[in-house]
Amino acid sequence: MDSLRDKKELPALSPQEAAVINYGREFFRTHRVSQPTFDAAMEQFGLRGLVELTNLMGYYSCLAFNINAFDVGLPAELKESPLPV
Repeated sequence: MDSLRDKKELPALSPQEAAVINYGREFFRTHRVSQPTFDAAMEQFGLRGLVELTNLMGYYSCLAFNINAFDVGLPAELKESPLPV
């Protein structure tokens, strides 16, 4: 989590972890996924797993839009966001 938050080099990842990270980075940065990234994720998770991963990421985006639209703040006990906003 610290490496993701601080946008540092990630430690060695399993092929499944790397597929999720690469897919998510492209998905959220460009709103698209390149064919090589798609193929790597498909190889790791199959069609059903990749559909579930994509839906999960889309649901996360939907929640984030709502939180931003309604200006929901951090809980009182948190002084800073655990990840970049």
